[in-house]
Amino acid sequence: MPPKSISRSAPSTVTVTAIVSSLLTVQTRGAGFTDLTAEIEKFIHDAGAQEGAVTLFIRHTSASLTIQENADPSVLTDLMTVLGRLAPEGAGWSHDTEGPDDMPAHIKTMLTATSLQVPVLEGELALGTWQAIYLVEHRRAPHRREVVLQFAGSTSSRGRTLRLPPARAAVGRGRARGRGWGVYRPGPLPMSLQTRLAASLLKRP
Repeated sequence: MPPKSISRSAPSTVTVTAIVSSLLTVQTRGAGFTDLTAEIEKFIHDAGAQEGAVTLFIRHTSASLTIQENADPSVLTDLMTVLGRLAPEGAGWSHDTEGPDDMPAHIKTMLTATSLQVPVLEGELALGTWQAIYLVEHRRAPHRREVVLQFAGSTSSRGRTLRLPPARAAVGRGRARGRGWGVYRPGPLPMSLQTRLAASLLKRP
């Protein structure tokens, strides 16, 4: 028999005991990539995340999220070049009320992603050696962007609720800061719409 070319580890099971949310605010410098990896790592550590997954969702239509190489900056330069060729300015777009770079920015967002999900294993992001999480700004001018972060899984924190400290870091020359939205844990607590949704998910078999 020839040797197997594919292998996998034994499956593991984790019970979701918490859903932790936070809002990350990023001030971009204009078109280009902003590395968010360190901020996401800090978020899962602040949340006491052990096993589960972290979801990122950007609340915009002219900026996006991606996972790409973190070693050679020329990769990011080439990716911006490709996006520019796929959605150039001045190509006769009907939508031009917000400037010539706006419609191309919408197209570039559609071609990339507005949400990402990364596994968390043993308290760490399961990224590959050369992977990083980026916000991609598609407009020429600097913009203030918001990214919702949400971890679902098991945590090492005890108690019913946890207020996350604000995330704080300089991201490139831009700035990023987060607003703690806290953790939902089962219990007879006053619940907002978000925590009611979390409760319904946690009660499913």
